[in-house]
Amino acid sequence: MSGVAIVRGTRPVAMGAVGATVRGIPTESVIHLRLVEETGIGTCNLGRIEIIGESVEKMQKKSKVIFREEARLNLVTLACLNGDIQQEED
Repeated sequence: MSGVAIVRGTRPVAMGAVGATVRGIPTESVIHLRLVEETGIGTCNLGRIEIIGESVEKMQKKSKVIFREEARLNLVTLACLNGDIQQEED
């Protein structure tokens, strides 16, 4: 692993979904992402998220991922950056 991937965007749920996926965490196991998607606030479906530049697969090979919220403070992104992503227990 080497290099840095930068994830930028204006849609917090989509950025959280990309962040979880890049880290190898299924989005359906991230409680806050699942809840906001269920309420219709955003989508975690990578097929519906426009990703420009490197693919998620290439970002997964990077040693570091940096998030940059373009519009406003993003609690989902901050949770990803801080490693506070909660996963459900099996």
